[in-house]
Amino acid sequence: MVGDNEEGIRGQFSQTVDVLRGANVNAGEYRPTDHNPLARFDDATGREVKRYRLDAPYAFAVITDDEMKNEHRCHLAEPALDGFRGELL
Repeated sequence: MVGDNEEGIRGQFSQTVDVLRGANVNAGEYRPTDHNPLARFDDATGREVKRYRLDAPYAFAVITDDEMKNEHRCHLAEPALDGFRGELL
């Protein structure tokens, strides 16, 4: 029994090391229709003029036009970090 547990721990540790090194982990294909959006932009200050994908589907920039102030603004939308990822970074 101890050997099985030790192998499980070694396997988890090995996978963690691979992830931190930048190895590819097959997590399946992300489909926005099946999963929640990774990043959202909800801003009521101005009309959206253009949206640019920076690192699809994770981050994008939105250009808005504020007619009251006669200016364009650039906003960046990124996914929110959960507790673990926030502490890690």
